[in-house]
Amino acid sequence: MSRTLFKITAGVVALDLVDPAAVGYDPAWQAPGGKTLPTVRIADYDALTTGYGCQLVTGVVTATANTTTETIDGTWCDLPATEQIAGADSWAVAWDHYQDPTLADGLSSYLFEHAGKDAYLYVGCGGDGVPPVFIGVVTLSASSLGGGRSAARSQVTFQFKRKPDGQFGTALAWKVIPGDGSASTAGPPPGMAADAELVDAEA
Repeated sequence: MSRTLFKITAGVVALDLVDPAAVGYDPAWQAPGGKTLPTVRIADYDALTTGYGCQLVTGVVTATANTTTETIDGTWCDLPATEQIAGADSWAVAWDHYQDPTLADGLSSYLFEHAGKDAYLYVGCGGDGVPPVFIGVVTLSASSLGGGRSAARSQVTFQFKRKPDGQFGTALAWKVIPGDGSASTAGPPPGMAADAELVDAEA
């Protein structure tokens, strides 16, 4: 396989506050109304939030290894030892974004208002419904505000409540990997074009 480079040129994000009073609500939902990949779209989220992708400079879904070290005391027959115990990774999304506190309903305002609340998050690296796509539930936090004469930016990290669901590939060939460990599915979605820029190093 030749080297493949990935760039985000048409990314989108969307948020929607989790509403436990919603009809049929299940805490296992990863998207509003229990919708799933590959059919969930940003139209399923709060319309106010669907333009926030234009404020992002970078957006990264991160995994942090969860390991603990246990010390095993020596015995008459064995030397002391340490053992690494692996747990489930913790997941988060980290944003570097331009502040927009001059907008009444901008990203800065939304995060300030809803800090500490749980929200469904949609991250479409290639556009709406175009892989790679990640969905899940995060806990929102406010971003910093203020700066100088240059365009003010902020960095903020939202922790996922559990591992997100991911759709990898392109619009022509993709695979959905559920965060709960259930079986993955693959196939082409109907009638979509790939917007994410995949660059073949040998092209």
